[in-house]
Amino acid sequence: MVDIVNQTQALGSDVQFGVGNYKDFPAPDQNRHPFAFQHQCNLTANIADVKAAVDTWSTTPGRDVPEAQFYALDRVAEPPGGNIGWRADAQRIIVWIGDAGGHDPICKAISSLDYNITEKSVTDKLVAEKITVLAMSLRSSGAPAGLDNPIERVSDWYRNNCGNPLGEAGQGTRIANTTGGILIQGVSPDTAVERIIAELAAQITTIRNVRLVASGATEPFVQAIAPAAGHGPLSREQDHEISFDVSWLGNVAAATEIQVFNGSLDVVADGQIVGSKTVKITVPAIIPPGPYQHIPLIVELYEHWFTTNSLGGGPGRRLLLGQDTPSLVPYHMNNVTTSLKIRPGPNFDPNADYEVSFYNDPDYIGGQLVLKPGEYPDLNRGPINFGDAISSVKFDQGVPPAPAVSPIPVVAELYSGVNYGGTRKLIIFEDVDNLNTYSEFDNLASSVKVFKGPNYRPGDKIRLYDLFNGTGDYIDLEPGEYPDLQQSHRFTNRTSSTRFIIGDGTGSEPASPGSMEYAHIPLIVELYQHLFTPSTPWMGAPGRRILLSKDTPNVATYYINNTVSSLKIRPGPNFDPNADYEVSFYREADYIGGQLVLTPGEYPDIHFGPIRFGDQISSVKFNQGVPPAPAMTPIPVVAELYDLINYGGRKRIIFEDVDHLGHYSGFNDRTSSVKVFKGPNYRPGDKIRLYDLFNGTGNYIDLEPGEYPNLQQSHTFSNRTSSTRFIIGDGTGSEPASPGSMEYAHIPLIVELYQHLFWRGNPGMRLLLSQDTPDLDLYYMDNRTSSLKIRPGPNFDPNADYEVSFYRDPNYISSQLVLKPGEYPYIHIPMRFGESISSVKFNQGVPPAPAVSPIPVVAELYDLINYAGRKLIIFEDVNHLGQYSGYNDLTSSVKVFKGPNYSPGDKIRLYQDPDASGNYIDLEPGEYPNLQQSHSFGNMTSSTRFIKA
Repeated sequence: MVDIVNQTQALGSDVQFGVGNYKDFPAPDQNRHPFAFQHQCNLTANIADVKAAVDTWSTTPGRDVPEAQFYALDRVAEPPGGNIGWRADAQRIIVWIGDAGGHDPICKAISSLDYNITEKSVTDKLVAEKITVLAMSLRSSGAPAGLDNPIERVSDWYRNNCGNPLGEAGQGTRIANTTGGILIQGVSPDTAVERIIAELAAQITTIRNVRLVASGATEPFVQAIAPAAGHGPLSREQDHEISFDVSWLGNVAAATEIQVFNGSLDVVADGQIVGSKTVKITVPAIIPPGPYQHIPLIVELYEHWFTTNSLGGGPGRRLLLGQDTPSLVPYHMNNVTTSLKIRPGPNFDPNADYEVSFYNDPDYIGGQLVLKPGEYPDLNRGPINFGDAISSVKFDQGVPPAPAVSPIPVVAELYSGVNYGGTRKLIIFEDVDNLNTYSEFDNLASSVKVFKGPNYRPGDKIRLYDLFNGTGDYIDLEPGEYPDLQQSHRFTNRTSSTRFIIGDGTGSEPASPGSMEYAHIPLIVELYQHLFTPSTPWMGAPGRRILLSKDTPNVATYYINNTVSSLKIRPGPNFDPNADYEVSFYREADYIGGQLVLTPGEYPDIHFGPIRFGDQISSVKFNQGVPPAPAMTPIPVVAELYDLINYGGRKRIIFEDVDHLGHYSGFNDRTSSVKVFKGPNYRPGDKIRLYDLFNGTGNYIDLEPGEYPNLQQSHTFSNRTSSTRFIIGDGTGSEPASPGSMEYAHIPLIVELYQHLFWRGNPGMRLLLSQDTPDLDLYYMDNRTSSLKIRPGPNFDPNADYEVSFYRDPNYISSQLVLKPGEYPYIHIPMRFGESISSVKFNQGVPPAPAVSPIPVVAELYDLINYAGRKLIIFEDVNHLGQYSGYNDLTSSVKVFKGPNYSPGDKIRLYQDPDASGNYIDLEPGEYPNLQQSHSFGNMTSSTRFIKA
């Protein structure tokens, strides 16, 4: 020891030494380990004191192989000025000599400390005190790896007090490396002094390594530090200037508040931090994307009519929406919408099949109106009938799908009388827990027919229970006919619930009449007496229900005639998801009268528009859409008949032979002037013949294409025409030339309007049209149509997607009814457009609404601070908030969001005066809970502009 002290002091450094030694627990145990750690000598330059302490060292046996070095290191790793005698300004080094690994943990139970000592706690303590550890690992037969030896052969005494050991091999190397020291393996008593002198000399005269290390919260932002291995060795006898290159890169999750990360770049010399530079990284707050960065559609709601109509007036308040809105109350637009537009937004996809649903209750319930993009100038009247009824709006939501009917092994028809008679019938397609709440059919079944269903296997049957929920006495019925349950099963009028019973697929196959009647069921129609889902006007139970899977000419059989308020069209076992299913509901029995055509889905309230068919259903037909109208016969010429000379007065157009102009259109003996045009099937010589009697009899005149302003003057035939016939020429002869002779040369469609119902005895006046007609008053058919047909003309293309629009006002304005080719026997119900047609436009569907210009930001304006009160959303520049939405000088707080077309620096400008004039403030994306407090601009906004960066 004297050599160690003398040679290290000879290096010219102020070196002091202290001495201590460790054994193991339990301590004191005089025969094994009289102490766990003994601090023998404070740090001193007195060689004699140091030597005297070392000379007392001796070895003693222990209970097991591991030792108590972690306890010793914990005791020594203390701040300067303590029991050990460390000096504040000195380099501190521990020379750790041992021949075995250490107990880990040194638990409180054996140390009497108030904490457990572990490898990690000791290492952290040494690093915190900047103490370097030089580990001398001696050779030992019991622990070949010395201080790095695995922790094994632990005594029962230790396990009973501290539990199973947690220590792992390599303790010495890890502690030495972490503290900037070194472990020397295989040191012997003969070489120990030399190795200690050499390592102490190196520590005192040489800096082995200097590294730059990132620490703290900023560490993840450091991509690399070069050189990664640091610099060294470096002499302690001179100054050194070294450099490091730091590469920064970091990704931080977005946050709506400023994020601050604090850390440092530490200079680490031989494991000890000898200097550092503070690092602070500030990540600015970002504005959350919010709900407005993807806007395919904008819904624009108007309090009144956005276009002039027969009622006149301005559009009133308006509201633009770009997202699902469960309640219009915050916008002061609940139940006040009279017209609307669904406009393409910046993210509009012209190939997408968009739909928007409008509901008459908040939270997307109640009556539902489904519309596609376009303009809808009048919601109050047919065919929509949804004016002042919109309470919530949902985007990309069509008719909700109805739940599929589970597999159907059998189908049962229950009758309230024997022999399949009585006043009531009910069809069972699914298990029923309570026939009373299901359809008021409790204890009514007197006779039953059971049919094989789509999912039938031999042995399947239906079980009828006399109590609810599939309990009580029961009978099982396989496919077959049971005309009297009392006679055959003693079970008449006792059925309260039902269950399908699945067989094992074996056994005899019952043979029964009509057993395959229900073998193919693609759809199930479920009719409800009341509303199957709660709604504001009518709360309560759904009442009776009936399920149908096939054409039903009269639902009176099921005791539900003209009482249906809601319905579902549900997928059945044979449903084809690629099929284009339709079900037709008729106002009268036998599939006549007003017709409602629906596709599969749920219809929670058919009283409200656009359906308006509540308590109206009398018959049901599957896979029956609008019936096709009969095609027109070839049209060689077209004649326009006028009841005054020079083409004045009332007008009728003739596209086909007419037997009786009086019955046909109330136009008997009225024709005074005529224009004859070439038709789509014209050949030279074709003409029209006008007869003075019915059915093509009596005197007549022939008219080729041309103009005949006065039949009395030219043909002595004024006011005498009672019937007409087309006369086909031979295709030869001169070709007449007349003004407008080609006006009717292309006729894909003919619209046939009837004053009354064409399917009843007296259809009244009719009018045939093949071209746009701005005013039906000329034909005496203004607001008089009750039924109509859209018939294929000679140029009809079966692959085309034709539409005809009918308008409530002349010149194609106001309420619009859009129909495809077919027969419409009663446009009063459910269309609510009877006696309302004033103008007709061909190949005109719902007109497209103007696209919304690019939207850099979206602003939500609130009329109270802290985003309370009435709300208005701004998607476009507004010249006058008062005229735009009754919102002038109301804005007290604002939220500004990034829009679909946002670029950094984009903002909205709020002006004090209309037309973007007067004082203004600019608001970037962010939240402004009180404009008066933040900008002195409370309740001052009259117009807005988007400001691009």
